[in-house]
Amino acid sequence: MVPDSRHSALVAVSCVVCILIAKVFHLAMGVFMKLAVDSLSSPDIAVRRNGPIKAALLFLGGRITVAIATQGFEVAQEHYAQRVIRRVTTHAFDTLMTQSVAFHTHRRVGETTEVVRRGVEAIDLVLRKIAFWLIPTVTEVAYVSVIFWRLGSPSIALVIVLTVAAHIGYTTTLTSPRATLARTQRDAENSAWAHAVERLASHGFVTLFGMGRTEAQHHDVLRASVQRETYNTKWMTTFFNVSADLILQCGTFVAFLFAARDAAIGRLTVGNFALAITYISALFYPLLVLAQSFGEVIAALANAEQLVALLQIPNEVCDHPFAVALPAGVADVPVVRFENVSFEYERGGGVRDVSFTMERGKCTAIVGPSGAGKSTVIRLLMRLSNVDNGVVRVQGVNSRHIEQTSLRRGIALVPQESTIFSGTLRDNVKYGMEEADDEAVLAALERAALKKWVQALPHSLDTMLGERGMQLSGGERQRVGVARALLRDAPIFVFDEATSALSSIDEETIQRSMREVLCDKVTLIVAHRLSTIKHADEILVMDHGRIVERGTHDKLLELNGLYARMWKVQSGTKNVV
Repeated sequence: MVPDSRHSALVAVSCVVCILIAKVFHLAMGVFMKLAVDSLSSPDIAVRRNGPIKAALLFLGGRITVAIATQGFEVAQEHYAQRVIRRVTTHAFDTLMTQSVAFHTHRRVGETTEVVRRGVEAIDLVLRKIAFWLIPTVTEVAYVSVIFWRLGSPSIALVIVLTVAAHIGYTTTLTSPRATLARTQRDAENSAWAHAVERLASHGFVTLFGMGRTEAQHHDVLRASVQRETYNTKWMTTFFNVSADLILQCGTFVAFLFAARDAAIGRLTVGNFALAITYISALFYPLLVLAQSFGEVIAALANAEQLVALLQIPNEVCDHPFAVALPAGVADVPVVRFENVSFEYERGGGVRDVSFTMERGKCTAIVGPSGAGKSTVIRLLMRLSNVDNGVVRVQGVNSRHIEQTSLRRGIALVPQESTIFSGTLRDNVKYGMEEADDEAVLAALERAALKKWVQALPHSLDTMLGERGMQLSGGERQRVGVARALLRDAPIFVFDEATSALSSIDEETIQRSMREVLCDKVTLIVAHRLSTIKHADEILVMDHGRIVERGTHDKLLELNGLYARMWKVQSGTKNVV
């Protein structure tokens, strides 16, 4: 669960209280020093004897209190920071996982993950440097200024205020150019990281083309850009640190002069002079540290800005405010109906005026040349994109009015490239059906023609499949995907080139074992290999986004159209040049 805001607020208040206690007792060290010095200059012998001891005891107690409060602050700060990070990362992950397919299609995975990682780290750093450091420091400046004013040295208080104001003004002036450099450096690092993640994820493909060294050289060019931008940022940071330090040192020097003058003319006692020197030295140190870390804050703000911008991108596919769960089937109502559906991608292509129905216990197949719109139909059925025109109805309800999660859980999809996670065979088959027992998992694997393969595995269902299933062949990955779909046992089954990597014998074995399972289901098959779908109750032939032919295998052959030509090519009765 996401942490509740009341508890987070309580932890934040604890942070502020602890740091204020530490600051107060830290400032009290100067008062204790003043008491020791004043007692030593007292004409009373008892005061000179006992005063330093009392001051030393107070000093010890103050130091212990500062140490305890500081450690309490560190614990509370870490607790609060981790709660905030948990909240932000959960929100970011939830937002990205519920975004549309188009959102992720237009972005590189490595760059997206880097934006999230940097953004989360940025929020952590800003919390530590600004919320829990700057605010107490400003309070400390105000407190010390009032102390000097009360001591009768308004000139010192004025120097402190002017120095802090000059420091803040100078910092603000350089904020914009430093933020620009930080963004440029961030973008260069994101590009380099995205390239590395993408190429490593496709290591096998890169190796097959002998492009390993070439990709390394390309990455070196990207890192050179990062190096250049980092140098530019570092030079700006160095210039800022030196100049900001100069402002603080000049303020310290002038404040020392005024303190010495006031002590010389008797306006300050020796103890008050020691107090002034202690406060002036202690006051400007936090500002110096803050100034030196301001570069990190600027870069963090730029990274946080990018994360916020990423998470604010609107989702193209959202649930309707009154969306309902996928309803149960209704008699005499087609389970799936496409009514004059049209959709076009930004790059062009898509489907136009597509209409068909799919009923329970029937198998519908879609075939056609590459780019004809077959996979787009599946995309629209699962509402990965919204239709431009027309309606897709599932169980008699407009798919726009069905909750996306409920809709997709009612469809068992076997894609051409089955996704395999790094984990056990059991975990991969049970994905989306965590409540299934081993008996059901083994039954699904048997229907997917994997029984002997599982028996030969050294650890059976506990066998680790490796990242992205790299230890499996293409056919094995597809059959694991088939088993996953069979285990879900949804009312609608969709096979998108699901057996393209299998031999004809394995394909026929799987089809025979699935006929019993699919007898009361809605089945949609997309295939290039026509022998896979010749048994379908209805075959839709698509070309250039339209359904140009429809009917059974025999009827389409009689039409002697596109389907017949494709059949002749694949069956070897027509020569292809």
